[in-house]
Amino acid sequence: MSDHHDTHQHGTYFVPEHSSRPITAAIGLLFLGVGSIMLTESPNTGLVLFGIGALIMLITLFFWFRDVIIENRKGLHDSQMDRTYRWGMFWYAIVQFMLFMAFFGGMIFIRAETLPGLGGHLNDAFRVTHLLLWPNFTAQWPLMVNPNQDEFMGPQSMVNAWGWPAINLVIIFLVSLFMLSAQSALKRTKSVKLNISVVLAFLFGLLFSVIQTASVYHATSVHGITAGSGIYGSMFIMMNFLVLLNAVVSVIVLLFVMPRCFLGHFDKKNNFAVDAVSYMWYLVGFFWLTTFLFVYLL
Repeated sequence: MSDHHDTHQHGTYFVPEHSSRPITAAIGLLFLGVGSIMLTESPNTGLVLFGIGALIMLITLFFWFRDVIIENRKGLHDSQMDRTYRWGMFWYAIVQFMLFMAFFGGMIFIRAETLPGLGGHLNDAFRVTHLLLWPNFTAQWPLMVNPNQDEFMGPQSMVNAWGWPAINLVIIFLVSLFMLSAQSALKRTKSVKLNISVVLAFLFGLLFSVIQTASVYHATSVHGITAGSGIYGSMFIMMNFLVLLNAVVSVIVLLFVMPRCFLGHFDKKNNFAVDAVSYMWYLVGFFWLTTFLFVYLL
């Protein structure tokens, strides 16, 4: 009879030991969520809670990824486990895509139905509503002047799409290109090309995240585009923040994958981690392209 390790090698599905990682991750996400909500009402308290949540998540991810890497290096992950990871990555991408599409779909509906209706352009009922409620309201996008400026002060100005947003579009294109190069190098067993590609992808991905953070702060502090400045400000902040969140997570994952590339942990068959982080960056690229076109440009 074969031993425990050989059994796993021949197809037995590996079940890890009981772990507290999901519980600590849930606690970290709770702090992140509450901190994010409180940022608008009590910035100092919200920032502290958000920072605690981020620290808990980083520590949890470090030890969680460490456990998975150890399991992989021991040969406990067979082809069935690899398929499980890939299906998990698929559903992660679906969830992120649907979340982004919820905001994007909401913005399209607002531009196509809500604003023209408030401006009295759709039908007679909307024209009456416009005359009775907001006779001085002009339907336009971006919405800089809200129907009730006393309660919701609109943004002061727009962000120039051809400044840092366009630069970030080029950067995310380069990141996607480098990750595509890394996947190609791994399939062709070109370790030097693989290492150079992931390093460049990491550096440019980090640069993208820094610029994105600075851009959102600049839009809030200089242009007055906030979550409380009307529907345009809400959509602007949410879609930019979702892109930033996905970029930061992708940078963190790439930070774990990069040294494993240097150590030669991957080959033609064992390459899920490289594929996963590549797909994450492709997703960020799609999100940012859509945001650039429909929030900044059109």
